[in-house]
Amino acid sequence: MSEILNLYHNHVNYFGVGIVDKSFIRRDKESYCQRWARIRYKLTGEIIVQDTEDEAIKLVEFYISFYTYSSKRGSILGTARNYLKIYKRSDEFKIIDEKQDVLSREKSSE
Repeated sequence: MSEILNLYHNHVNYFGVGIVDKSFIRRDKESYCQRWARIRYKLTGEIIVQDTEDEAIKLVEFYISFYTYSSKRGSILGTARNYLKIYKRSDEFKIIDEKQDVLSREKSSE
């Protein structure tokens, strides 16, 4: 989990919740992994990087397909568009904003 948390800035605008710290992100990600016994993501296209007015900030957009499974919820397949705002300081990149639009989601017999 620490490798994932190292990708984030100390304070992040997180999935529409608002500004949160790394302890919130840790709890959220751990909770997600506890709910789903199996989680798979696959990049489904190019990663689009856009400049902003601030040279230190880039906007990143990418699409994924996802599969999750739990014995209580069954299997779910779907697609999503992901948005990141990334801040570069020296040679370090940190996520400062993360959002996702789920484009499709359906129960699966897999």
